Amino acid sequence: MGKIKKTEFKTFHNPMFRDLCLLEFAEEHLNPDEFIFFFYTWDKTSASLGRSQRKSQDLIQECILKDTPVTIRPSGGKAVIHDGDICFTFIARQSHKHFGGNLQESYSKVLDYILKILNEYFIQNLGWKGKIEASKHHKTTASLHFQQDNEVNTTGELNKKTTKQAKANNQNCFSQTTRSEGIIKYQGDSYKVLGSAQMMYASCFLQQGSILINKKSSRSKLSFDIPSISMTEVFNSGENLNLSSLIEILNKKISRFI
Repeated sequence: MGKIKKTEFKTFHNPMFRDLCLLEFAEEHLNPDEFIFFFYTWDKTSASLGRSQRKSQDLIQECILKDTPVTIRPSGGKAVIHDGDICFTFIARQSHKHFGGNLQESYSKVLDYILKILNEYFIQNLGWKGKIEASKHHKTTASLHFQQDNEVNTTGELNKKTTKQAKANNQNCFSQTTRSEGIIKYQGDSYKVLGSAQMMYASCFLQQGSILINKKSSRSKLSFDIPSISMTEVFNSGENLNLSSLIEILNKKISRFI
């Protein structure tokens, strides 16, 4: 089972451009039993928008005005604020014997593979008593439950400011959970901590994802940066992990479950 490590592509500073280059490379050179997979993090607080959001000038303009670097992902999904998270890139042929299939089949297989890696490390090495599970249904996540969403004005209508905020929140990847995403159970509710999106190419597919590891800083002031719960807040008493060290460890575990 082959793989190409991140360290071979250090010259690419834009992760989205890098992933497109890797996808083009895979179309020409990736063997049927090989895959490309690695974890990484962003150099600074940034926003990535899904392919379907590329015409959302309000989101792009807000990022520019608030001095937040923004890029468009080649995959789908909604906006992600990269701050305290680690991301992953996964590329394989649609015919791969372990990860191939149609979009939903390959999407679920990749997620299951990643959850095995994450759960083994966090539970066995850090002693966390929780588990990241694969979601089975589409739902609004618990992190989007705001009391002000129920406020009404004197005419019996939703407060306009609240409605505008709810609309902005809905632009965020972690505002909703679809089938086969990573969730954790906390105080009787479910929270999405792993989201990903996929792009099918001619014979290969690209899956890109984000995992909420650490509590975010206060650097992002974007309207669509919704409140969310990180894994360290739930399982590790709020103490943030060293992301660089974590990425190095996780990248070494990539071939373990194949």
